[in-house]
Amino acid sequence: YNNSKNFEAKSLSMLDQKIFDVKSTLLKLNNSHDVYIKILKQFGQNYKEINEEIHKLFDSSNLEPLKNKIHEIKGVSGNIGATKLYEKLVIIDRIMKKNELPSLQLLQEFESELNKVLNAIDLLHRKEIVVKIFEKDKVISLLKSLVDNLEEDIVQCEMILDSVQPYLCDSYKEFGDNLTHTLDDFDTDSAKFLIEQFLREIDE
Repeated sequence: YNNSKNFEAKSLSMLDQKIFDVKSTLLKLNNSHDVYIKILKQFGQNYKEINEEIHKLFDSSNLEPLKNKIHEIKGVSGNIGATKLYEKLVIIDRIMKKNELPSLQLLQEFESELNKVLNAIDLLHRKEIVVKIFEKDKVISLLKSLVDNLEEDIVQCEMILDSVQPYLCDSYKEFGDNLTHTLDDFDTDSAKFLIEQFLREIDE
């Protein structure tokens, strides 16, 4: 049981603090890591196709169902501690209560935040990461391979990132989070810059 608890705690420590307010959410859940993991996975399952649904409702200018859906996701995103997503939804919810449609730009900002949340949950779900002791040579090799694939094969890059993350999540978590963000945004130049900078730092 204790091992399971430690495992859940390690999994939650992988969540990007820029996307989730883990500490406050855990307090609301009586510090139950397993409940938090469960509601995150439920969110990932329930809302993975939601962008498409929201777009259809937006394009049809169908206010009432769109208003209800936005209100629903706002509540759930607050429950899982997805702070920035929640803040975007509060703004959209406020606009829709006046029976107005949000701007396309605001909708795109919401989608961007939602994708970050879904990607982070997907990462948690796919990897159930077991933290690995930092192995410098292994990490250097993986990161150089990632750079080599940046221009040609972003899917391969994601697979390499999955392999390298367990080595980073202890001492180099911020670098790991930033690298994940740049790949999520398909920003290969920033990804390359981050990796080269990191490789110089660990080689000093």
